[in-house]
Amino acid sequence: MTVACALSGRVNGVRYLAVSVARGPNGGLAVDAPPALFAAPPLAQVTAPAEESGVSGPEAAEIEALARDFLDAYLTGAEPSALERLLAPGARLVPARLEAAAVEVTDVIELGAPSPRLRSVGVDARVRSETGGATYPLRYRLDLVRTDRWYVRSIAGGSA
Repeated sequence: MTVACALSGRVNGVRYLAVSVARGPNGGLAVDAPPALFAAPPLAQVTAPAEESGVSGPEAAEIEALARDFLDAYLTGAEPSALERLLAPGARLVPARLEAAAVEVTDVIELGAPSPRLRSVGVDARVRSETGGATYPLRYRLDLVRTDRWYVRSIAGGSA
């Protein structure tokens, strides 16, 4: 990991240190070697995000229903069969089991150009915890594939 350090006093400026970080067996992080001075890392090239729009076409209702059913099964820890019937053949996924009392899908948007057999959608949801009652927003990217109907091929996500 590269860390930028702003210096003040007799020596002003920014210095970059490379720090070696290791992950422990329990998931914790630790610096495992002394830092080293390095040149500034190159600047990233960021492209503007594509315009987001709702799912369109004659399959929009089917895709939105799939997104709702899938997130509900994935986040609440429903029976494995409830999740498996929504997954593409051969896809494997471990449910998140967030102990969610309620999952409300608030938006389903098209990500990229749709094709007849493959689609990527962004799904915004509000999740209410059954243990504390807190509500928090989440966004997931679902990659879908169509065979006899639409199925979820993969999921990626985080907080909205």
